[in-house]
Amino acid sequence: AEAVFSAISDLQTTHTATNVRVTDFTGTHARATALVEAQHLPAGDASRHLLLKNIYHLDLARAADSWVIEAMKIDLVWLDGDPAVMFPKAA
Repeated sequence: AEAVFSAISDLQTTHTATNVRVTDFTGTHARATALVEAQHLPAGDASRHLLLKNIYHLDLARAADSWVIEAMKIDLVWLDGDPAVMFPKAA
């Protein structure tokens, strides 16, 4: 998680999750998928962007009165823009 937060600390981001589907449910555990579109802009520089379309795979566990993510895998479907916005070594 630290690597992700350091990669986005200087970015303005928006994320939109759609098509959330529970694919397995036992009462205390669940699996779900979601289609997520994530826009990333360097702070103060709207001339560059990186738009990602991802599929999130989530393993969830029931907590007292909510659900928590135990594990998450993100599969990239496509991207548009400059990968160096989020991944500077890609430049």
